[in-house]
Amino acid sequence: MSSPPPVLVTGASGFVGTALVRQLAARGSRVLCLARFSSQVPMAVQAPGIEWIRTDRHDPGTLRSLLGDFAPAIVFNLAGYGVRPDDRDAAAMIDGNVTLLANALETVAERPPRRFIHVGSCSEYGPAPAGTRLGESNAINPTSLYGAAKAGAALFGRNLAQRLGVPFVTMRPFGIYGPGEASYRLIPYLIERLRRDQRVDLTPGEQLRDMLYIDDVVDALVSAAHAPGIEDFGCYNICSGVPVQIREVAMTVCRLLGKPANLLAFGARPYRADEPMSIVGDPGLFHAATGWSRQVALDAGIGRMVAQAVAGNARAALEQQ
Repeated sequence: MSSPPPVLVTGASGFVGTALVRQLAARGSRVLCLARFSSQVPMAVQAPGIEWIRTDRHDPGTLRSLLGDFAPAIVFNLAGYGVRPDDRDAAAMIDGNVTLLANALETVAERPPRRFIHVGSCSEYGPAPAGTRLGESNAINPTSLYGAAKAGAALFGRNLAQRLGVPFVTMRPFGIYGPGEASYRLIPYLIERLRRDQRVDLTPGEQLRDMLYIDDVVDALVSAAHAPGIEDFGCYNICSGVPVQIREVAMTVCRLLGKPANLLAFGARPYRADEPMSIVGDPGLFHAATGWSRQVALDAGIGRMVAQAVAGNARAALEQQ
């Protein structure tokens, strides 16, 4: 039985990156992680088989020097700028998405990996009418600066990879949630406020979203790296295909915490100007190529997050005694 291939992960200290690195290391892969000096590396991804390289420079010369003899068979590019609501600097958006991806491709081109997985975003698509699902053939028509930067990175990266001879695949995940999410994200925000019996100001909550638990996303990325049915230079959705209203998400968190529904102030906030009302994907193409499908239903995934939050609160209370 052959040993797992060596893997390079950019953006390894982020929400998806840390979960992916843990999974790769558990499978026995040697994982080299690139992260900025300012990035906080969770203790969970400081383990045997995982090596961290910290740098604020990502030009090809610097990256080749840092990689040394390490020749990854698989590259996962999860690095990017613009996920946080306050990350809206236009120059940083281009540098942290398009330029960084181009530099990563130039870096590995001398010894091309077996597959280069670039993680894009469902934000690259335009709005979809309610009741329809976004497929890979849908128009690229982002409504946000972040979506435009991710779309530009995917298009530029694919064409550059073709010129360099690097097998390149774009993955577009939809609404990722789970333990490790940033506190400003919807479900952690709901859990924190409701646990304290505090009112939660929300939009009317009629947005339709496609929610996917972090473990399912990681399984999808690993499948994309190895499945023979994945086409070089192709693009694939990572999604459930199951629409859920934001109102339903909030009500589920409230129910699982055993809190009164009147704490949810629907309509206290307006919809964002660039907020699509429906973002639901079609998983058919990726399922046909890999056999992958969602395993963790929304109630179960939120339940895991609630249980973790409650357990963490209990530990903190004991430590204070």
